Amino acid sequence: MITRRAPVGAVCLRCRLRLLQHSTPIRYFANDGPSTPRVDDATENAEDSVQDAADQGQKSRPEGRSQTGWKKLNLHNRHMSGNRVLDEAARSLGSDMLGKPAYAIVMKDRGKIKKKQFPSVPGENRSATVPFDNTVASIEALLESQRQREQPSLQEILSIIDDLQPADRALPQKEFRKLQHLLAVGFLSIQLKSYIDWRKPGGRVGSKESIADTPSQPKFSWIKEWTPWVPLPTEANATEQTNFTLQGYISDTTSPKEKLAIRLMRECWGLSILELQTQLGETRIKLHDHEFILLMRGTQRFMSTLGEIWLEPGEKIEAFRKQSTLRLVSTKPKVEAVLRDLDNTLGSVTQKTFPLVLVAPENPDDAILEELGRVTNTYITRSRTARRQLHVAWIEIKSRAAQGFTVLEDMAHIVMRLLLTASGSRRTTHTLLSSTTSQTSPSRLIADVTSKDKLGWKDRLAQWARYAEPLTPERDDAAVVLPIKEFELPFEPLKAPESLKENLEFFPDTKFPFHPVKWSTTLQTSTVARFGQILHPYQPSNVTPSLSDLLLSTDRRVFVPTTPHPLHLTRFDTSDANTTNPLITMKSTIVLHLWPSPSSNPASRSSKKPTSERTSSKPTSERASSKKPKSERASSKKPTSERASPKKPTSKRAGDTPPAPLLEVRLATSENEVQGVESLRAITRTHHTEVMLPSSHVDVRFTQTQYAMLQAPDRETLESWSPLADFLRDARLDLENGKLEMPPRQKFPVPRRLFTAKAPSSPSISSPSPTPTSPPPTSANSPPRTEGTDPTNQPQPQVQLDTPDDSDELESISYEFVGLEFHRSATLPYEGHQLTYTSIEAGQGGGRRAEVTLEPVEHPNSSSTELADKGKQQEDFLACCRKLATDRSLWSGWSDQTQH
Repeated sequence: MITRRAPVGAVCLRCRLRLLQHSTPIRYFANDGPSTPRVDDATENAEDSVQDAADQGQKSRPEGRSQTGWKKLNLHNRHMSGNRVLDEAARSLGSDMLGKPAYAIVMKDRGKIKKKQFPSVPGENRSATVPFDNTVASIEALLESQRQREQPSLQEILSIIDDLQPADRALPQKEFRKLQHLLAVGFLSIQLKSYIDWRKPGGRVGSKESIADTPSQPKFSWIKEWTPWVPLPTEANATEQTNFTLQGYISDTTSPKEKLAIRLMRECWGLSILELQTQLGETRIKLHDHEFILLMRGTQRFMSTLGEIWLEPGEKIEAFRKQSTLRLVSTKPKVEAVLRDLDNTLGSVTQKTFPLVLVAPENPDDAILEELGRVTNTYITRSRTARRQLHVAWIEIKSRAAQGFTVLEDMAHIVMRLLLTASGSRRTTHTLLSSTTSQTSPSRLIADVTSKDKLGWKDRLAQWARYAEPLTPERDDAAVVLPIKEFELPFEPLKAPESLKENLEFFPDTKFPFHPVKWSTTLQTSTVARFGQILHPYQPSNVTPSLSDLLLSTDRRVFVPTTPHPLHLTRFDTSDANTTNPLITMKSTIVLHLWPSPSSNPASRSSKKPTSERTSSKPTSERASSKKPKSERASSKKPTSERASPKKPTSKRAGDTPPAPLLEVRLATSENEVQGVESLRAITRTHHTEVMLPSSHVDVRFTQTQYAMLQAPDRETLESWSPLADFLRDARLDLENGKLEMPPRQKFPVPRRLFTAKAPSSPSISSPSPTPTSPPPTSANSPPRTEGTDPTNQPQPQVQLDTPDDSDELESISYEFVGLEFHRSATLPYEGHQLTYTSIEAGQGGGRRAEVTLEPVEHPNSSSTELADKGKQQEDFLACCRKLATDRSLWSGWSDQTQH
């Protein structure tokens, strides 16, 4: 039902007639009297009476003008006092006042107002006289006919309310409050509530949809839920409320019905007060999880940029991570601008998919994917449709395409290579030893809490501990020995690399006959001692294992380098007594790592074909011809373009990698630029011999690397080698701004003699061998033996290389760029060996660390007998490493003078 207090102009004729039975008497006035001009004393007595003036005004009233309603006399010289009419006149006083003629205002009484009767029904002839009783009867008959009609339906009332919706959504405050009053007094609360339910999405049958999207209230695909912009609450309108859209529009004195009307205007019509839009307000936006996480990754560079561009003091953007919600506090125009910029930013979200079999044998858990996404500023999810596939999403910076950086690796490739290298290379083997042989030592696992930044991204998720004994001043460090009799790989002191002679013959019978470089014919082995802590997996609830169990464990271990304070290194000799030149050498190097690309062949990995058949490199005819003399073999070979190349050592199963060596490119740098290529190594094998020193501050890791060098007459020739030049030409090496980016992959020709016939017998530390890494000693006085050494101390055969007769044949292998490190080092002599202090920046996955290394050096003045005695050189190097590792004053500052 419509209320009786509704204004006449807002109610239809049918409802107005219905209200007549309850209406009060209506007073009628002569509302069309002409304005009487101001007259002086001469014409004043000639004026007509009030009745004549009223009759004259009635004769001049147009026929179509309304005859009912309240009318106020609005004449310039006529006033009403009670029920009497007064005329205003001016009369001269006959004197001057303030230099001008003076006048007095005279009010003349024109008598009482005479009421006139008008027909109540519009269109009725006014001149006709209708008896009052007949008029009342006509009204009652009309009302009776209206009672017999049905009440207006709910749909008609909803349609009437809907017709009141204005076209503009931002109204001046006066118009907004006027419309609010109209709804509050013109309709019942139940009718307003029904209209609100009618406008809700998914409401009743015939319901309308919610407010349409407009530029002033945009909706984007990345918005999951959001609240309209509302002004911040002030002291005048502060109130406790549950409906966020009413904030700033209601106060404590607002009645419930007015709140319902405002709610209808805000929620259904999206109306707002124009004057409030220039004040500070807020809106809350709930985003989808992956888009919110991308905005929050890293330093939140995109959100910070929006704040710098749009926000002023007092305005802010708040993030609620658990709800995936942003709260924008600003004026409404700025909020709309920020939303458009956010839409532009999230429109650059790029997603790529790659099979998980390329990088990991097992599915990584959610914690690993979350940590990897945090490191790379990406969002990583598993595919819901395809098994063992990962989706990588990130916000692509549009300016990169304009700068020509599209040839560099994208975030999907970075995620793939970090997963590929997380567990280490399968060409790396480990041996664990201990200087302590007693099974009853008081050693225990001590949790590490300070080395997170030095670990790889995946290792930061686990807990680690070092096996150590209590340190006492009475401890005799001289009794500490390094239980190494023979290294796994040959021990070779450091010497200058060989240079390529200009008259060296190249490979005329290969597919690459014009390369101005050549891989070295012999493999070199470097031995480097690193000082730090060997960390084991640790759980606080677990009991410390015995030494024998720890040596037999196949769990993954990590090594954390430890460095003394640089001031402790200054006590070493830094100059040669025979010369005035300092012996400290400063150096900066960029080390690039490349691994053979995994096979993307979608074939099943369940092949049961024997390894010997899969790795056979020659057919029978070729093996038979290899017994011929070299000259006959060369003459019997076909031209390169026609000769069938031998079976390529590439994988036939998805995820397998060819047995090609790892590549390591070293670039020499200065302060802010790259000087050139220093070296290119093909690493065939790496072995770590880890020695625990529980009674010392540090442990020792000996890293042996077997590699072949790419030889060239000079640096310019090496840099101009086509595969290396192509790889570095597209790289972004901006040292001044700290931007080092590389292409994702590159093909390099590698001789087949550097390929391994099969993977090493001991896989990487991520998938350790079932054989013990270090069996327990046979007696209390005998040290543990190393991996790869039998009880008779006879070395086992090393990893066999695929060395057919055409071992110099080059194969073009695709290599993946898997990371880089930036090294700053200072090298100085230490008891005839080379001591190096290096600061390492390893990018997203490797962290930051500093390390001290000791490397044996071949003395240039040594005799041939001394050079041949490698055993004596090894003993001297091990003694020097033991002395350096057990020097407490170097690692902790403790010395004999500090004893109490």
